[in-house]
Amino acid sequence: MFEIKKLDFGFIILCPNMNPSELIGTIRSIKNSHPGCPFIAVVPNSVKSEITKEMKKHCEVYKGKDTIPSLMNAGLKNAPSEWSIFVTSGIWIKHNIANKYSRFIQDDSDILFPIFENIYDFKNGTINGLCINKKVFKKVGPFAEIGAINKIKEEWSLYAYGICGSKFKAILGTAIQP
Repeated sequence: MFEIKKLDFGFIILCPNMNPSELIGTIRSIKNSHPGCPFIAVVPNSVKSEITKEMKKHCEVYKGKDTIPSLMNAGLKNAPSEWSIFVTSGIWIKHNIANKYSRFIQDDSDILFPIFENIYDFKNGTINGLCINKKVFKKVGPFAEIGAINKIKEEWSLYAYGICGSKFKAILGTAIQP
C-alpha cells in the first residue's frame, strides 16, 4: 500500500482566454477540493489592464508571453509551493488530486501527469493535472516557447531525464476534465 506523504502542493492556473469568470470558477473548485492549497494565475502579456485588475481581486496574477509554454514557465518561476499542479482556467477540480499524487512521488525529480483519453505519454498528454517540482524546473530550465507543444514537452522531458533523472509517471484516476 502506498503511503500518503504530506507535501507542499499548489496550483498554477493558466488563463490563455483571459476570462475572469473562468478563473473565479476554477479558484472555487480549488478551494472546495483542496482547502488551504495556494494558487496563482498566469495570463498572456496581451491581457488588458482592467482584466488583470479584476483577476488580482482573487489571486496573484503573473504575465507570460502569448504561448502555453510561456505561461507554464511564468507559473513555475512564480510557483506558490514546492509542487505545482497546472490547470487551465474554466476547469472544475472535483477530486483531491494532490493526495493521489502524493502516493506516487518518491523524490523531487518525479513528474506526474494524468492519463486522459487513453493518452499515457508525457509529450502527448494533457497539461491539466501536470505536476512538477520547482527544483526540477530550476535545474532543467524553461520550456521552449515556440513550436508544437508536444515537441516542446518532449524536448524538455529529455533534458529533465538527462539532468535530474526525472521519472515521468502517468497516473490513472487523476484526470482533470473540462
